[in-house]
Amino acid sequence: MSLDELVEQSGYAKSTVSTAMKTMERLHLVHRRSIPGEGKKAYYEAETDFWHVLQEFLRREVQREIDVMTRALESAEAQLESIDSERADDDLEQIRSLKTMYERSQTLVNVLTGSSTERLTGLLNRLRRSE
Repeated sequence: MSLDELVEQSGYAKSTVSTAMKTMERLHLVHRRSIPGEGKKAYYEAETDFWHVLQEFLRREVQREIDVMTRALESAEAQLESIDSERADDDLEQIRSLKTMYERSQTLVNVLTGSSTERLTGLLNRLRRSE
């Protein structure tokens, strides 16, 4: 569907629809296509592979959050290690606990973004059988 068609059907301003489509494209929910002979006119096609959308979201959004928090926690840990107080020790324990959680999150993101749905389904089925 073209941007003009989306504007017509939705009733929203072209700028609003354009912004929404750029966001959806960034999130891999739609793909921009061009049709030969139509010039620069953009057409949008919905992504039908939800797994692809989820993997891209994890790669871009969740990974960025993990990276930012890991750097912040490492910096806080380094600062707290040089302070000799009970409060610093308590804070350091919490920082290390959070680091562990983010390390586990990183492992989960790596598994989910590096595996096909078939492989993950097989792993989950084996886990269920072993319970």
